[in-house]
Amino acid sequence: QDRCLAIFIRTVPTVCELKKKGTIHCAPTLNLNLSFFKAILDTQYDIRAKGKIMRIVAGKNKGNVLKSPRNLSVRPTSEKVREALFDILGTSIRENCFLDLFAGTGAVGIEALSRGAKKVIFIEKELKCIKIIKENLQKTGNSQNAAVYKIDFLSGLKLLARKNYLLDYAFLDPPYNRGLVNISL
Repeated sequence: QDRCLAIFIRTVPTVCELKKKGTIHCAPTLNLNLSFFKAILDTQYDIRAKGKIMRIVAGKNKGNVLKSPRNLSVRPTSEKVREALFDILGTSIRENCFLDLFAGTGAVGIEALSRGAKKVIFIEKELKCIKIIKENLQKTGNSQNAAVYKIDFLSGLKLLARKNYLLDYAFLDPPYNRGLVNISL
């Protein structure tokens, strides 16, 4: 197969486990220095401050403000993390299909669309988050290049398999402390 599926996971337990190995393997040809990646992950809580504005970092929608939930049960991926992730991916995201699993606000997937992804599939089980994703897609003018599914991640992955989706990139950001990292892989 000439298709490449790169999986990016933003979880503290995974980083701690991989610390022993010294590198994180994000794709067959892409290794990240662990200290660099850990520094990026340490910024994950900066979005939780009340009143924090979440914006698209780069691309055609650069500067657009995204809606985010008021409660802290969802932890949107911060601008710093999104910027670092997509700086690493560079232009390889263009014209590719991207999966945002455990999508939350959809910030990562919308960032991918802003930077030229052909299609983004959002999978999220919370109705409140689905509404926010759709509002953010509408606001940024990206609705036509997105598929949004209100479904749990396992059922969502089965659905994608039944529909024969070919994914180039997948971003997994499971909730912490629920044991979903290994299951979702």
